[in-house]
Amino acid sequence: MGNCSRCEFAFGSKEVAAQIPTRPLAAVIGSFHNSEDESNLTPFSDQFGKLLRLALGTQGLVDDDIIYLHALRCSPKGKPIKDIHLNACRNWVDLDLRRLRDLPERLVLVCGKD
Repeated sequence: MGNCSRCEFAFGSKEVAAQIPTRPLAAVIGSFHNSEDESNLTPFSDQFGKLLRLALGTQGLVDDDIIYLHALRCSPKGKPIKDIHLNACRNWVDLDLRRLRDLPERLVLVCGKD
């Protein structure tokens, strides 16, 4: 992805790209990454993410089965999220989820407070 400049959130924030396994069975989508995800450059690397991964593991899904991503690749840093921001990242989300397209059954879990 490199140096994104599609919206104002790209400036002063690190991009956190999706974690995409070779043969995904499911996807988990959050709204945007937090500072812990940004420092690890990994989606869902905070306490919630660890708990989520543990819960999914009890259902037989491991990291190699799941695409982890956020609707925004850059953090809004407390600013309100608008459609223009979501649209700026939409092509990345579509590309990331394309891996699930050919599966007969898809599981997509959407998480977030907004």
